[in-house]
Amino acid sequence: MLSIVVEYDIFVLFSLMASKNVIPLQHQNKSDMKKNLVKPEAHDAFEYTDIVYISDKLKEFYPNTYARLTKLFENEIIEWEEVKGTKDIWIRDYMPIQKSNDFFISYNYNPDYLQGYRQKYLTDSHDIIKNIPQIKEVINSNIKLDGGNVIITPYHWILTDKVFEENGMEKDDTSFISLLREIAGSDIILLPWHKEEDDKPWSDVYGHADGLVQWTGENNILMANHRDFYPEEANEIIRRLNKAGYKVTEMLFDVANPNYELNWAYINYLKVDKKIIVPTFGIDEDKQALFYISKANPHCTIIPFRMRDIARNGGAIHCITWNIKFRINKNEQIVLPAPYELYKGCSISGSSSQTTVRNIRLSTSIFPP
Repeated sequence: MLSIVVEYDIFVLFSLMASKNVIPLQHQNKSDMKKNLVKPEAHDAFEYTDIVYISDKLKEFYPNTYARLTKLFENEIIEWEEVKGTKDIWIRDYMPIQKSNDFFISYNYNPDYLQGYRQKYLTDSHDIIKNIPQIKEVINSNIKLDGGNVIITPYHWILTDKVFEENGMEKDDTSFISLLREIAGSDIILLPWHKEEDDKPWSDVYGHADGLVQWTGENNILMANHRDFYPEEANEIIRRLNKAGYKVTEMLFDVANPNYELNWAYINYLKVDKKIIVPTFGIDEDKQALFYISKANPHCTIIPFRMRDIARNGGAIHCITWNIKFRINKNEQIVLPAPYELYKGCSISGSSSQTTVRNIRLSTSIFPP
């Protein structure tokens, strides 16, 4: 099967966008924000994903969790596959981002927390995705990014501002924000992030948005208990999301002995089709977390899944899975995503003779321009 890859350079894109007057999302006024929450019709096809991938390393590193999770998939009739040739279990972070049924965006996965002796855990997805039949067209970006730092709604990509640090940019660099918008084909919301001392159990070296928020439909966002750790930062996150037109519900727990090592991780749940798998830990907060997630997703079945071992290493069920939409109605309208305007005339590479981007036929885009 032919896998089409478009490659472009970050600095080339900067020059292409030099004449564009793009206002950073967090600086736009409220009237502009209302426009951002006009739901693209094409997004309906992707609201419910239908297949889950896990790393082959999950079986090796956490055999018990692997056995229980794959049994859960079978019992709940959730289609799943195993990706071969990975280096670690955190598949969400290195797999590409889906833009349509067979069109994906790849990126440079080389985070600061996997340097030095930890580089042995770096997975290069460019090779392993060749064996995934759903992926037929890929755009390769050399932006440094983690898939776990991208939360997608029909209106925005939500990331933490650690993306600036990873790419050697100053925070709120307008040219870089413009580049992110061009790649996403939608507006960007940047959430504040800072790194605490490594010896603190809640120190966030990863800076992933999927450890902070989840989109739950329409203009609703569910947020982790970040207030328990950094109240001022939590207020700023809510302010930015409110400004963009979202209603935010915080998961705040009323228990005698809160478990701060684990209770942040409920937000890292997996939604596939109309089923939500929620990490649980056998702690007092479990029941309240399940209530929050159930109320935020009233049309979904909530399935608890115990995973203390993995959560202690900084991630949960969303981090160790990669879910996409595979079965798309072929009669759906074809929408050209915004980034392709930049790629016209560029070369693509594949097993066939060299051609140009304008010859690629796209299916429905999640985010039309």
